Amino acid sequence: MEVADPSRAPPEYKDVAWIADTCKLLMGIGWTTNYVGMIYKSLKDETYAMALMALCCNFAWELTYALIYPFGSDLEIEWGHSPLVLRNLPLIFIICVSGFMSGHVALAAQVGPSLAQAWSAYGCQLLLSVGGLCQLLCRGHSRGASYFLWFSRFFGSLVLVPQDILRYKYWRADHEYMGSPLYIWFVCIFLLLDGSYGICLCCTGSVV
Repeated sequence: MEVADPSRAPPEYKDVAWIADTCKLLMGIGWTTNYVGMIYKSLKDETYAMALMALCCNFAWELTYALIYPFGSDLEIEWGHSPLVLRNLPLIFIICVSGFMSGHVALAAQVGPSLAQAWSAYGCQLLLSVGGLCQLLCRGHSRGASYFLWFSRFFGSLVLVPQDILRYKYWRADHEYMGSPLYIWFVCIFLLLDGSYGICLCCTGSVV
């Protein structure tokens, strides 16, 4: 889903649209690679590769913008330290997905689905970054994580920054928010969190 209809883009933006489109294509490749890698790493290490809250938030985002606004388990081992979570994992997942989805729907109703899907995706990204970093620090080891997963996720999001810069410069009328303090804060925090994740991953001695 686009925040603005591409057919409304000014002529000066259309001259550089191919760069923005390439960035979006690279984003898709990066994140698809990351998801495939997470599945592989989860099966290999017999653990989850994404923090639970981040998974719920992202799943809720997917449901919101796919349905409402269309455009053999080793958990017993992994959650042995938290019997409450282990016993209620399906309920926690349902409640969290419902809660995050209601938040996505509320934001879409407040500012419109086109703009809301962008802002809520930024929120998903930050929660994923925070969740992944906390997960790595709490575990003290790199099971469920790898440089491949980190880089594909980091790269998949980072390549959207040049696209956003081009849209703000050449198509500002429909992308004014990309110059807002909140958006700039998001980019800076994203770079800080995911950069820190890479450093922490190195300290834990992760393998590819």
